[in-house]
Amino acid sequence: MPDPVLAKKFHKWRSDAGLTVSAAAGRLGVAPSTLTRSLKEESFSFDVRERLKRMMEREAAAVSGAAAVAKPAVGRLSINDLRLLHEFVNLIPKAEAILKSVLDLRAERNKS
Repeated sequence: MPDPVLAKKFHKWRSDAGLTVSAAAGRLGVAPSTLTRSLKEESFSFDVRERLKRMMEREAAAVSGAAAVAKPAVGRLSINDLRLLHEFVNLIPKAEAILKSVLDLRAERNKS
């Protein structure tokens, strides 16, 4: 389904959230190449389109709620602290993929 408006909204949301396309794809449960292609063509399958909408809505609500709770603590963080936290958060999908691979390899070895 062509949806250039959703593609633009997603690019802005992703940029504001400080996420890479790969990290966003990991959160959506789709391959980075699938998301990249969809964004380039500004066209999405029904499933990906709905996942994108839900993710952006859910995280926008979570961010506003968390921001109110975390406001005092955030004020005490330096810009370097925030940058390190941002880098860490972006590494989480990669770390999850690596851990899953290692666990799968160990499971295969234990079967042998």
